[in-house]
Amino acid sequence: MTRSTPSEVKPSRAASTRARRRLLPGFGLTLGYSLFCLSLVVLLPMAVLFWKTATYPAEELWAAVSSARAMASYRLTLGTAF
Repeated sequence: MTRSTPSEVKPSRAASTRARRRLLPGFGLTLGYSLFCLSLVVLLPMAVLFWKTATYPAEELWAAVSSARAMASYRLTLGTAF
């Protein structure tokens, strides 16, 4: 019976450790794709919203934000969230 030396054991442990770390092959690619889609669906419309509101004068913006219809929508949104 032969005994294995420590140098023979290390590569097999390293290989099994690498195999255990890669439980989800392609995780980096799918994460990148998901973040790209999220930015298209969420971040791009929000950026356009802020850009568009920056073009309004302050008085007109305040009148739109504090109108009765806007206040009702705030109450509905916050009431539903709580």
